[in-house]
Amino acid sequence: MCTGSGWQHPALRNLIEDHRRLLQEADAIKFWIVDSLRDLSVDEISTALHAFWELHGLAHLREEEEILFPLCRAYIPEWAEFEAQIVGEHHRLREQVAQLLALSPSDARFTVGFDAIYEFLRNHCRHEERVVYALISEKLPDAQWQEYEHLSRFFREQHRPSDAHWDQPFGATDDNA
Repeated sequence: MCTGSGWQHPALRNLIEDHRRLLQEADAIKFWIVDSLRDLSVDEISTALHAFWELHGLAHLREEEEILFPLCRAYIPEWAEFEAQIVGEHHRLREQVAQLLALSPSDARFTVGFDAIYEFLRNHCRHEERVVYALISEKLPDAQWQEYEHLSRFFREQHRPSDAHWDQPFGATDDNA
């Protein structure tokens, strides 16, 4: 476990912002699922959740697994253990979301499944920021941070939607945003 201060390298700002936005979006989705006064149909909730996961959730996991984590292997002796744990959590999250997306939001199992994913996601983000990102920040040399920033920028240009989508909360339209 990292014994550092919990400081994160500034190059991690986009991944940390992803966490904040993912959790914010999850809060909004939770509201729309649970609130009996929601204005969205079951199909709209399902479609929005699927698009959100495909565009943002999976892209975040891929950026960590394909860009950040490989850069850590040569510089952090205990990295194999951390990477195995985090990638295992990513795999579990992918499976849980796939199972959830196979259900109708009107199915009682959908709400239970979403609640489980919501708690898992909150704990996962907290652990990544407090432990994993702190360890990486402490151990990765400056040259690797420069390489990460370059690769991350290229990855986001190729695989991430524009930040404009994040500005609109889940379920909002141009008329009610």
